[in-house]
Amino acid sequence: MFSNPLVSIALTTYNGAEYIQDQVDSLLTQTYSRLEIIICDDGSSDATVQILRTNALIDNRIKVYVNETNLGFNKNFEKAISLCTGDFIAISDQDDIWVDNKIERMLQLWKHDTVLMHHSAKTFSSLPLPKIEISKEKDMSVCTDMRYIIAGNFIQGCTTFFKRELLDTAIPFPDGVIYDWWLGVCAFNTGKVQYVHENLIYHRRHYTSAHFSIEKTRRDQLAFLLGNTTRLLEIGAFSNGYEDYAKHTIEAYKSLLNTKYSFKALCWFIKTRKVKMWHKTVKKNPFFAMLLQSFKLARGAKHIPANF
Repeated sequence: MFSNPLVSIALTTYNGAEYIQDQVDSLLTQTYSRLEIIICDDGSSDATVQILRTNALIDNRIKVYVNETNLGFNKNFEKAISLCTGDFIAISDQDDIWVDNKIERMLQLWKHDTVLMHHSAKTFSSLPLPKIEISKEKDMSVCTDMRYIIAGNFIQGCTTFFKRELLDTAIPFPDGVIYDWWLGVCAFNTGKVQYVHENLIYHRRHYTSAHFSIEKTRRDQLAFLLGNTTRLLEIGAFSNGYEDYAKHTIEAYKSLLNTKYSFKALCWFIKTRKVKMWHKTVKKNPFFAMLLQSFKLARGAKHIPANF
């Protein structure tokens, strides 16, 4: 489909001086070399920009942009992606480390009808890097239609790789929706989403990352899911007849907010178990595993301690 395509890497930074050099090194040593690395810094107050500019002097594939005002990670990613000129775009977090053949591998596995590809990631918290092992329970290849992304995004932004054409529908990002969730919805609306069951990055987990600023209590989790799903429904993002599925899902989650247990939610989770609990299909007794998980999910916000 493409001969030696230009691949853009969209990287956003904010006070990431402690980790950014490890990530930049892993980008520059990719086995696929026809890259442009677009970096948008969101007003860092540490040495992040200095580190980036030093790297840009050494390798002209790096282009550094510094925002005049703080945009927030969602809009900063939108800016970085919009500045990309490649045939394909890969998203990068500032604190991860990529496997050296990540880009090459994704180009090798790309199918002609794919719009967006994503892959698994190996979590780590500190160096040295752990041994890569892939869990069967996290094989997302079964997640093949829009239902799987309603009220629960399974596409991790830092693992995504997509055709530039996706930007025709994805830009601008709507307010109130996390960017990787939005990219996944747009991809399902326009073509095929392809999953690669290989760990192609090391995803760093630490308590200053954006992940830990969201979803800390059970109520926070429900509010986060409801907010994003409701906003997507409001803007008409769920095409191809998935609107009713989204409405029922929203009602099920709403019923969990002010109760210890919701029978309404339980019935919905059981009915949609093969979608909601796709990761349980690898169990020896998947039906009972899904049934048990349905009861667990039907616990309301009042049932879980505030420090959940």
